[in-house]
Amino acid sequence: MLDRQAASVGNELRDDLGDWIQRRLRCGVKAQGKNAQYILEDCGVGLEELREQWKLQQAAQLSVRARKLPPFPPYCQPYGTFS
Repeated sequence: MLDRQAASVGNELRDDLGDWIQRRLRCGVKAQGKNAQYILEDCGVGLEELREQWKLQQAAQLSVRARKLPPFPPYCQPYGTFS
């Protein structure tokens, strides 16, 4: 009997999960946007400079060189490569 009740409650919660996620996202995104806007207005850096810095950051993160891994330190060599 208890298993059926638990399953019923679980099904109800699952059915309402999509609505709950939508509410959380809608409210969370608005609050996060307001907070970000306040920070941007309060930081004292111009919008053009921020946009330029954002472009530079994107370019650095997407470059092929940024994706190359540094060599392993001697104490951290992959298995079988110790000399």
